[in-house]
Amino acid sequence: MGRAQGFTYFYTMNALYRLSQATIGGLTLALIATLGSCSGRDNQKSDMAIDVSLLDSTHKPADDFFAFVNQKWIDAHPIPPSKSSWGAFYELRERSTEALKGILEESSKTKHPDSDPRSLIGSFWTAAMDSATVAKRGWEPLISDLKSWIHQTDPQQRSTKLAEQLKRGSKGPIEVYVYQDLKNATRQVLYVNQSGLGLPDRDYYFRTGERAEEIRAEYQRYIAQLLSSTGLYSPEEATTLAANVYAMELRLAKASMTLEEQRNPYASYHPSSVDQLQKTYPSLDWKTLFQKLGMNPNEVILGQPDFFKQLNQEYQKTPAATWTAYQQFHLANTFASELHPAAEQL
Repeated sequence: MGRAQGFTYFYTMNALYRLSQATIGGLTLALIATLGSCSGRDNQKSDMAIDVSLLDSTHKPADDFFAFVNQKWIDAHPIPPSKSSWGAFYELRERSTEALKGILEESSKTKHPDSDPRSLIGSFWTAAMDSATVAKRGWEPLISDLKSWIHQTDPQQRSTKLAEQLKRGSKGPIEVYVYQDLKNATRQVLYVNQSGLGLPDRDYYFRTGERAEEIRAEYQRYIAQLLSSTGLYSPEEATTLAANVYAMELRLAKASMTLEEQRNPYASYHPSSVDQLQKTYPSLDWKTLFQKLGMNPNEVILGQPDFFKQLNQEYQKTPAATWTAYQQFHLANTFASELHPAAEQL
């Protein structure tokens, strides 16, 4: 397959995946089979575009096109009892998962040289499957990292710690990623957007009603219990810190764009030089942050100026103890289900 054909195949498969979420079944499978069968035959012709045996002729396409295309496949593939939905790509995902499981199990059962990637894979799988040891160790593998998350007041040191937090996959107050320029499809640019909220969306902080209030109260209790479970704070200290962390998130949420506002792409598109970013929001050392993330941009796309204005103020005014607890909570929360199974009961 040539490079152009390879790209065509890749994007076609991605397009089919998106299409399959709305209309999936016999036609999708037929198209996949056709693409797959043609991928290795560059110059051969095939009369088959769609496998008509998968079409349900008991339904007239003019009356019910969805049933005409999909009903035969749907009838032959009922939703498994353990699933809430099912489709052709779900099957492919299941097969992929089983194949990956086979690789992991084989790697863990067979001795491989240390230089062989299967040695690392097997060791990782064995350790991950030892749930008794995982539960016994609790926060032990992460405790040194949690203790090191002391908030820094110097912008350069603060930015270094923030970069470490983001590289670890932990939630931070901002989100940094590279993506296609929405106004110039010929280039990739660095986007810097709002983040930092523990609840699913900023509206959770402001919704009214009994259930909304319960969720906010439960979230604050969870922050306190998770901090206390690390052993770094007493229950009383954790409760006080949880209230302060929540109050800071509430202020950040108030400055955040709503989901509805973010639907306007122009509202979240604010090109800025790194120098201008530094001048406007000096509480972070932006060059240090990007360098520690392995980036060296001349320009970034800032998403939500009001949020970053509030974040700049939080860095200047919020006590270091609150920032430390905020960072520790989000780091612990990121890895809680893997390192501390009891956290799921908090």
